[in-house]
Amino acid sequence: MYAQNGFPLDDFSKGELPDHLPVILYFLGFTENEDLVKDFRESFLIRAMEKLQKNFEKNRKNLYWHLINAVYRIIDKDVKGG
Repeated sequence: MYAQNGFPLDDFSKGELPDHLPVILYFLGFTENEDLVKDFRESFLIRAMEKLQKNFEKNRKNLYWHLINAVYRIIDKDVKGG
């Protein structure tokens, strides 16, 4: 998917897996294919962020809790209309 849309995964990911959150968010901002962005966001990103937020909610001492919570709230408000 990344290569098919001209996204330089190897240059950007620096060894991280393709499902690494910063890679996904950068890709969504990179690609101009709005249908792909919508489908990817609805089928993967929203579900993944909901699961991450739920897990991090249980452990607010985690250094990344605030980041995950912020991204989740943006998605919940701007994407899902919550």
